[in-house]
Amino acid sequence: MKIVTSGRKYIDIDAYVSMIAYRELLRVLGEEVAAVSTAPFNQSVPKMIQGLNYRLDEIPESFVGAEFIVLDVSNPEFFDTFVEPEKIIEVIDHHTGFEDYWREKLGDRAEIEYIGSVCTLVFERIMAAGKLEILTPDLCRMMAAGILDNTLNLQSEVTNERDSQA
Repeated sequence: MKIVTSGRKYIDIDAYVSMIAYRELLRVLGEEVAAVSTAPFNQSVPKMIQGLNYRLDEIPESFVGAEFIVLDVSNPEFFDTFVEPEKIIEVIDHHTGFEDYWREKLGDRAEIEYIGSVCTLVFERIMAAGKLEILTPDLCRMMAAGILDNTLNLQSEVTNERDSQA
């Protein structure tokens, strides 16, 4: 089983939505995957988003045999408490600083780049896989909310054309 997760301090809307959207992509590609977190939501995850048809999965009783995919964080000090760093198979983040570390460990399975939102990176993966059909109205609403929140309505300094296109 693959576990998609994020940081341990809190989950913001970008982490929450990107975890769910990436889980949906991996499932349609035939993977056995769950999106889980022990962290509380911060104020950027409104009840309206939490009430849509997508949610995180229940935390498994055991992570034996699990492989981890970490989104929206690449500093190992901030990973969720259950993540076993030696079992991380992929990192997708927009917070720079640990690119060399993860590229050395994971090669092209580490995507860390200066961009407005991890939701943008996940959307690009959905497009590249040719799986736009997974983008239901609710999942689109969620991804748009994640991108808009993280880029301050596409006005922040980190926003680029890829965020706007996504």
